[in-house]
Amino acid sequence: MKKSILFLAIAISLRASSQQLTSAINNANGDNSNILIANQSAVSVTNDNRATIWLDNDGKLKFRAVTGKGFGFRNYANTEDQVVIDGAGNVGIGTLVPIGRLNVNVPLNGSISAISIGNDDPGNLAVPAGSALGGYNIDFKTWRDIVPFQTGARIRAERINNWMPNNALKQAMDLVFYTSSGDSESSLLEKMRIRSDGAILIGTGSHSAKLNVDGIIHSREVVVDNNIWPDFVFEDKYKTLPLSELERYLAENRHLPEIPSAREVKEKGVNLGDMNSLLLQKIEELTLYVIELKKENAAFKSKTLHLSNKQNIRIQKLEHQLASSQSGLNKTR
Repeated sequence: MKKSILFLAIAISLRASSQQLTSAINNANGDNSNILIANQSAVSVTNDNRATIWLDNDGKLKFRAVTGKGFGFRNYANTEDQVVIDGAGNVGIGTLVPIGRLNVNVPLNGSISAISIGNDDPGNLAVPAGSALGGYNIDFKTWRDIVPFQTGARIRAERINNWMPNNALKQAMDLVFYTSSGDSESSLLEKMRIRSDGAILIGTGSHSAKLNVDGIIHSREVVVDNNIWPDFVFEDKYKTLPLSELERYLAENRHLPEIPSAREVKEKGVNLGDMNSLLLQKIEELTLYVIELKKENAAFKSKTLHLSNKQNIRIQKLEHQLASSQSGLNKTR
């Protein structure tokens, strides 16, 4: 009875010509108590001009808007809603018509962040240089029969000590991507990391280059910039190594000059740009060797042909002399 009197007093004190705040004790549909809010002018929008605030049997304070209209929130000085929840449950911030479950409208100049995650907690400062202090996770859930609701993927912003051991007064941040096979929670593992210095690590902790991959890279096309290209091989002043010296070098080193050995490749890998340049250089040198050999072969053929012609002439003369001698002998008989 006291509760009804209190609600009635609130309704009387807030009554206006176009608005009405009333209350009722209503146990229907599981409601313990309702505050009914009515606006007579809302009839022009919808036949249902009431909204409700109530404490449900589950202990939650709940709000019910006019059917299909949702909620709007604004500051006193604003003429439009800054936050809306439409009739379908979509939330809009800075927009009156959200186009997704969450629609945040911000300026294109980046003066306002759409979402800002984090706080001013410095985290654990006593960590080695390059180690993680803490971070912030965005988790995506997956399903399995044993653990139905487990994290299947994660994007983590991880703070890194960028100062000195056990004195993390400067903190960089890496962006880390995790995925899971779904076998268990423990199968959620880091697969890719974008370091604060811009290096990308895929399946490896090594950051010796801008892109570090432990595995096979399959690509339709790869373009490598190279400032040194071996066109100099075809310049007149370029001299190839004599074949006799090249043969001796190969016997001693078991690889071409300027080409790294198998041991060097195993230890350091191969720079694709440099290696392509070196291989082209060796192909161009081989082309010069072939051209030189062709010239030598042509000269040899020409010389051989000349000698052959001279010998043919001598043979013809000898044959003629022999025929003449034979003819003379026949006459003397």
